[in-house]
Amino acid sequence: MASPQSLSRSELKRRHKRLFSLVEELLALSDQHLKVLSISEEFCQEIRQCRGLKKEARKRNIKYLAKMLQQEDVATLLTELARYQGSRLRQTQWEHHAKRLRDEIINEALVTREWAEQHDEQWEMSWPSETLSQLTNSYGDLDEKEIRSLAHQYGRSRNNRYYRELYRMILAAIKKQELSTQLGSERGDA
Repeated sequence: MASPQSLSRSELKRRHKRLFSLVEELLALSDQHLKVLSISEEFCQEIRQCRGLKKEARKRNIKYLAKMLQQEDVATLLTELARYQGSRLRQTQWEHHAKRLRDEIINEALVTREWAEQHDEQWEMSWPSETLSQLTNSYGDLDEKEIRSLAHQYGRSRNNRYYRELYRMILAAIKKQELSTQLGSERGDA
């Protein structure tokens, strides 16, 4: 790596901008996530103090933090931050997938309920559901009867409690399968 004296002014400015943006990313993290990162306690304390500042004082403190950051292991910090952001993206994907599956199940339930009402028939919990079949095949831990019951109860009452519980069950099954898949692949690599 070139020494700071041999770098052009433009390159020095680019490096400082990257450090400023890294500091701003660190400011956005929670205290819990800061503890996991390999940065000094003094630096963590400065980050916590900077969060409460406004406008010009915050800018000055970010410059100071960027200068302090030069004493930290920036490469390791960037790697840890990328890993954290990747896990956060994966978590978001799981949540969106669970919401989509929940909405598909609820929509199927509502369509069959509406059909039953139009034909003066009793709406049973055993309506045909392709999504539910695929879901229970993909995630073996899910109890099909309980999912049907929650969707049925939501269809009758429109109570959001059943809607949220259905989401929680699906999300938990997705997380469990994904994490067990990750653990299995890590054990295979070792």
